[in-house]
Amino acid sequence: MKINILLEKWQHFLEEEILEAENGEVVTFDFDDTLVLGIYEDFVLKKIKIRREIVNKMKKYISKGYKVYIITSRSFSAEKTFDKKQISIQEFLRREKIKLDKKQIIYTNGANKKSTLLSLNSTLHFDDDPVEWAELEDAGIPVYKVKSPNENPQVPGTTDLDYSI
Repeated sequence: MKINILLEKWQHFLEEEILEAENGEVVTFDFDDTLVLGIYEDFVLKKIKIRREIVNKMKKYISKGYKVYIITSRSFSAEKTFDKKQISIQEFLRREKIKLDKKQIIYTNGANKKSTLLSLNSTLHFDDDPVEWAELEDAGIPVYKVKSPNENPQVPGTTDLDYSI
């Protein structure tokens, strides 16, 4: 019961807080393994790479006046507890000089993204997850299918992050 009330309030919040682009189009991006790529060895995170091709697409949509959102399965509370090898969304945005309002970063806390993208009227979503692809396409949301990153750690179009301060 309480969860239904919470979901209804969240849905209402999303509907009222959507920031409209001048052209009215919304483009959404997943974060992990779409904008940034974790490189693992023996299930241990070794480094993070920027997926430059996808980040450049994001910047282009922003420059063209589209309203861009990051929709992540991450938990907002876990975002602050990452170790030094990981990167927060805010740190990524700062390093890439991308300006998004806090309302343009939505944490689904592990839930699928379909309802969020539908409420935002996303006209295109970038994601690396085949499960998300199928669900979003069934809902009529066009998907840019980012190739699975961990099948090949030498993914072209990536740049190592510099963690020096």
